[in-house]
Amino acid sequence: LVAAWLFMLFQGEQVGWCAAGLGLLALMVQLWNLWELQNLSAKPGTSAANSTLDQLLEPKLLAILPWPATSDVAFTSATSTWEGAFLLVRLGLPRDITLQLLQQKPYDPWDEVIELAQQHSITEIDGGVVAAAILMNPVMEAALQAIKLDPGDVRSVMLWQQRTKQRMQLEHQRPVFGGVGRDWSSGYTPLLDHFAQNVSREVESGAYRHLPQIHEPAVDQLVELLSGNKASVTLIGDPGSGKTALVYSLAERILKGERAKSLEYNYILKLNASMLISAGGELEEIVMRLLGEAAHARNIILFLDEAQLFFGSGTGAVDLSQVLLPVLQNSSLRIIMTMTPADWQHLSASSPGLVAAIQRVTIPAPVQEDSLQVMADASIDIEVAGGLTTGYQAVKEAYNLADRYLPESAFPGKGIGLLENASHYADEGFITQLSVQQAVESMTGAKIAAASTPEKQQLLNLEDEIHKRMVNQSRAVTVVADALRRARAGVRNQSRPVGSFLFLGPTGVGKTELARALAEVYFGGQNQIIRVDMSEYQQPSDIDRLLSAEAGAKAGNSLIGGIRQQPFSVVLLDEIEKAHPDVLNLLLQLLDEGRLTDTQGRAASFKDAIIITTSNASADVIRQKIEAGQELADFEEEIVSGLIESHQFRPELLNRFDEIVLFRPLTKVELREVVGLMLRGVNATLAQQKISVELTPAAIDWLVDRGYDPRLGARPMRRMVQRAVENTIAQRILSGQIQPGSKVSLDAADLHVAD
Repeated sequence: LVAAWLFMLFQGEQVGWCAAGLGLLALMVQLWNLWELQNLSAKPGTSAANSTLDQLLEPKLLAILPWPATSDVAFTSATSTWEGAFLLVRLGLPRDITLQLLQQKPYDPWDEVIELAQQHSITEIDGGVVAAAILMNPVMEAALQAIKLDPGDVRSVMLWQQRTKQRMQLEHQRPVFGGVGRDWSSGYTPLLDHFAQNVSREVESGAYRHLPQIHEPAVDQLVELLSGNKASVTLIGDPGSGKTALVYSLAERILKGERAKSLEYNYILKLNASMLISAGGELEEIVMRLLGEAAHARNIILFLDEAQLFFGSGTGAVDLSQVLLPVLQNSSLRIIMTMTPADWQHLSASSPGLVAAIQRVTIPAPVQEDSLQVMADASIDIEVAGGLTTGYQAVKEAYNLADRYLPESAFPGKGIGLLENASHYADEGFITQLSVQQAVESMTGAKIAAASTPEKQQLLNLEDEIHKRMVNQSRAVTVVADALRRARAGVRNQSRPVGSFLFLGPTGVGKTELARALAEVYFGGQNQIIRVDMSEYQQPSDIDRLLSAEAGAKAGNSLIGGIRQQPFSVVLLDEIEKAHPDVLNLLLQLLDEGRLTDTQGRAASFKDAIIITTSNASADVIRQKIEAGQELADFEEEIVSGLIESHQFRPELLNRFDEIVLFRPLTKVELREVVGLMLRGVNATLAQQKISVELTPAAIDWLVDRGYDPRLGARPMRRMVQRAVENTIAQRILSGQIQPGSKVSLDAADLHVAD
């Protein structure tokens, strides 16, 4: 055709038309080949079981497949098609390396190929099926294990490819949802058209593409309930469980006339609470007119997404319960609502009459296989939007991490949301397992990806770093550091906290200080401590206060609320011996399963936290034995037995701690080191004024002599430093004796304490 244009331009019209005729003839042959010949299948037999291989193979694969085709030859041909390449890319297998393995041990793969197709009712074998059957052979087992996959994963990716192929084929076929007669059956609803979103029109126009239906029985139940006399239904499920998707699937089923004949020609319109509020005027009057239009049209199904907003619950909500109650009781209008279980319970308590007029459908949690399918299919839309490619390992990692770190919502929604976040961390256009890990790290602060070289060095030298902030207690420091190293190396029990410890000893010896030092050194700062003073929970009724997520959000004193805000943290439970026994029973589940359930029935995970509990129990006994010259290791078992015999702690509680560590009283020599640490804190405070302070050995001895109390540990020393050192410096700054930039040395004669 280009030649025809050139001939017409330079050689005359007659020659040009001849060239155009030849060009059109060539184009016709090419289109015939493209649209018909390439897709021409051999005539199939009566069933796949008695069909020959050339009748089962996809024409384009059959056209390029040499014969005889051993596994390596078949693999080369299969992966040259997009279906086979889909498998390799999603699995993360290098084509050349995989082919080399097959060339070492070639075999006849075709019986396995046909068997795999028959298992999944695949009537036309494409490159994806051939590649999958070859990759599932034991020859490839080592290659799959190297990338932490197995034949089951290959099968899942093949089915993902088959669903993607079917979806592509459907996109080329414009669905027919009826004709003019259906449109004429609609009522006149100008006000609804303004305030409502037409779900059915969205489905019809293709603006909404629903995912494979994992709750098909729920849609069947929804059709049945809406077809009955009591036509108001509430879908109850956690955020992300697919409640809204079910309504869109219902709209599609009604439009297609599939298994919804009783709802034929009905439209689903979605009311928006925020739009109603912004409308101004008499809200109840507007709602009554909307309901009247819908009832008069007789083919409208109203959809109230997040229906708690229409009953006065939540931000931006309106209370329309009195308006909706007679409508629901009279069954004059079909209404679908969605709510979370907590919102439904709240509505049941506040409006039992309203709840009695509504039928409910509980959306069950999908099994892992179904969630992975939906997440994989949804990732195609994420890829199209960002020009990316998603590996199957990323989909599996998104499921695992969403299950662990996103307890507030449900599958498949939370898995899809995590994949969307992971797309921002794509590596050279690929959403990988690391992309998902980085997304979760940014959302929660938890350390999930493999430890980097600097972090490895930090973990290996963790004891030294902690000892820069606290004195002695070497065994306690070591057991905590060991727990962190096990966690980051991936050799700990993932179903329990990173580590759980009971610290026993006198006051002021470093039990709480170790938790602070650990948070400062490894967890990113002392704000990463969730500290709960257990002496405040001495009544059975205090359990609700401890587990209330609402209290934690408002006042910061809820264990549940704190761990949800920062799952990667140090949980410090101080003075647990003072808590009520019923409160201590909560620790059994926390230490054993790494989770607790709040007052609304939602689980919170402690699996990425270190649990440190402290107690002054047996402090006097420990101090007496140390003063008698005994070592901690000599009487540790005796102390634990004493705690059980005295009924201070139940044996099942003590048995759940990873370690029970005794802290011994500090000596005067160790208090000298404590003074040095405290002086470092004073200098950090004065650094803004460019002032630094140092103490002579005599000044340190003076402080230790006056601040030493074996019963109270380092706490009297802190008061002594404040009264003797900080007061002296403050007086000199105010009197002008110390100027910015000064370096001050204090001797024993410079220190004094007011009587």
